[in-house]
Amino acid sequence: MVRGARVAIILSLMVAAAAAAAQSIAYTVQVVALSDKDSALSVQAQLNGDGFPAYVVRSTTGLGDVYRVRVGAYANRQAALVFADTMTQVAGGKPIPALAEAIPPGIVSLAPRVLTRIIPDGRDVGVVPWRGGVAVRLQQRSPLSEARYVVLSGGQVDAFDAWLAVPSADGSLTRLRNLPLWPDNYRQDGQAARDAFEASVLSLVAEGLGLPLSDVKATIYKPRPDSVPRLIVLERVERGSSGAETSKLLALGVPELGMTPTGPVQYLGLDPGELPDAPHAATLSLVAPDAGPLAGDGWTARGDGDFIAVEGSDGKRWREAVGTPVWTDGHVLASAYRDSFLFYDFLPR
Repeated sequence: MVRGARVAIILSLMVAAAAAAAQSIAYTVQVVALSDKDSALSVQAQLNGDGFPAYVVRSTTGLGDVYRVRVGAYANRQAALVFADTMTQVAGGKPIPALAEAIPPGIVSLAPRVLTRIIPDGRDVGVVPWRGGVAVRLQQRSPLSEARYVVLSGGQVDAFDAWLAVPSADGSLTRLRNLPLWPDNYRQDGQAARDAFEASVLSLVAEGLGLPLSDVKATIYKPRPDSVPRLIVLERVERGSSGAETSKLLALGVPELGMTPTGPVQYLGLDPGELPDAPHAATLSLVAPDAGPLAGDGWTARGDGDFIAVEGSDGKRWREAVGTPVWTDGHVLASAYRDSFLFYDFLPR
């Protein structure tokens, strides 16, 4: 084997090892640190009896041994943070998130991960199926305001605004959204610069749809008098392997002929009946009763006071998440937590 090839293999192994190490980093919740072993074990027993997966880690310092009482394993800091914030003080200690170390095998079989936290803030919250995951749709009450889509797929979170967004099996996305005619930061530029940018956008839209420029100009609208002028465009979006998006214009909405929460009632270049059907949305409520037990892929979740007791494939049930379970698709779990919704998934340990 030539030296260059050997170096490449060594480097690839180093990268793989680094990636594995990064994936193995998890969080826990430290409840209290005590200098007396028996006291630490007593706190652990108390926590276990209350349904928390507690354990003790000994650390040696210059002042002697310290026994840290900790709870659970979490796949990201946000999951540990909301859990610690929900716990009350134990033995005088305030629970805090901490990097995990020496978690005994078999304590928990699942590591909760908070994918996102959604604060409704007066908006209606729905969950729709999405390719490879789900999307949270936050519907504005105003007919001239787009909804906010938060897509949860493969552990990643993506967000955009649109009146309507419908994923296709081929990986494309049909989306109805606002197209500003000039960027918001153009306010600081002169009128001539804004007019030139607007004329360029209008020309490209007219050419792309094969419409007279005058017809395109007639669909310009402003949600508020001080808003950037915009068009409502229906487009098909495709994402390449690099993550870059390309879009093809399909039609223009005509807002002055009427608006609904999912967009205009009339279009240029498209019959409204040809719009793709939006997937059914499950409506979430912060005041909904506990929907548990909810079964998922290798876990079952049910409400337990301010916490969620999660049972893994090992048959053990521990308080591992927070809030009131309200919805699941079998992979993602939504809980009502104070003034928000938490969206969890669970990673095997």
